[in-house]
Amino acid sequence: MLVVDVEQPLPSIDLGSIATGRPYQAVQALVRLHARPLGVLNVDLAAGPMFASELEALIEQRWGEVIRRHLAADEDQPGIVGPGAAGDAWETCPLRPVPSPPSVSVVVPTYRRPADLVRCVDSLLATGYPRLEVIVVDNAPQEPETADLVAERFSTEPRVRYLREWTPGASRARNLGVRSARGEVVAFTDDDVVVDRHWIAALTHALVANPDVDCVTGLVIPVALDTPVQLWFEQFGGFNRGHDQRVFDLGDRRGDTLLYPYTAGALGGLGNVAFRRSALRQPDAFDVTLGPGTPAFGAEDQDAFVALLRAGGRLLYEPAALVRHRHREGYADLRWQVFSYGAGQAAVLLHWALHDRSVARELLRRVPAVLPLAFGLRPGGGSPEAAADPCRSELRWLERLGYVYGPVAYGRAVIWRRRIGSLAERHGGHPRADAATSR
Repeated sequence: MLVVDVEQPLPSIDLGSIATGRPYQAVQALVRLHARPLGVLNVDLAAGPMFASELEALIEQRWGEVIRRHLAADEDQPGIVGPGAAGDAWETCPLRPVPSPPSVSVVVPTYRRPADLVRCVDSLLATGYPRLEVIVVDNAPQEPETADLVAERFSTEPRVRYLREWTPGASRARNLGVRSARGEVVAFTDDDVVVDRHWIAALTHALVANPDVDCVTGLVIPVALDTPVQLWFEQFGGFNRGHDQRVFDLGDRRGDTLLYPYTAGALGGLGNVAFRRSALRQPDAFDVTLGPGTPAFGAEDQDAFVALLRAGGRLLYEPAALVRHRHREGYADLRWQVFSYGAGQAAVLLHWALHDRSVARELLRRVPAVLPLAFGLRPGGGSPEAAADPCRSELRWLERLGYVYGPVAYGRAVIWRRRIGSLAERHGGHPRADAATSR
């Protein structure tokens, strides 16, 4: 996977695969202008490398007119973009400077992946954003590798803070990060992600240019597709939500899925998101019954997004805010990932239904239309290719098995949360947490 910025000198494409030790047969190139994606080129390398002049000709053929219109609009609207600026605020260039850029705290929960974490933090610091703090929250602090590596690499870096969350659960780790954050904007990413150099600028630009937006999510693409398993994950659905900017609310800007806004992943995820601090729930931004590290496995991001929309908030999907995710390479890991995603989605549906009668009534009306698709009883529940491929067919069934297990998973998560709460009461507070820094 390449990212090609057309305002920069174009590369020749002739890459060897680090993962396999053999030359790549193909490359996917995300082509963008001023950080805004134009689309993807599939470059066949079987016949040899593609030279920069050939790449330029392909880009001109597909997007030449779009590029010229964008550049002409940039020249017609020089200077700062903000509320009330000329032009359509939803379509303005994400790299234009904004007045008084807000301070940003990026919370990175981590669990037993110190090498991945260092790459993530390095990429955050490389953005060069002027008012940035990076908060690393270690959710396995009893193992010293992460703390040691953070101290070794970032002990003299004032923008990096290290916190410990002793109780398992990504939601607890994120909540600790939110409580400790000093920024006007609180962003989140994951330890297995590398952020683009324009990531923070694109997120903050979207919030400044659109004061009625409370939360911005962004585009997630793979670092590479070196193995069949990584390719299967992309074909199964992946994290990519497209290259077009979209606004979501519960008014006239609604999503097009049958269960909107209760559809997993439709709004984005916590690997690429920024909130205005005022839009985060208090005292805990994320429900500790849900999320990785709990018996419910996940869906804490969808819970937070739906809560924001139901409170009258608005969410913007901004594909110019780009991160790259390192997909799992092993098939056993992918099988578990798909099963746990299915279980998490069913768990969060039950969570909403039990906590709000109006949601329960709404889901009772809408879920019957979704079940035949979800369980493959009616066409439209999966691609023909997935049905024909034994591995991807197995993944579909594992996802469905996750749906069935989801209510059990949620019940176990509730019991687990209550046990943690009882333990905290006996110890006069949190069972075991601190906010020690690495400096």
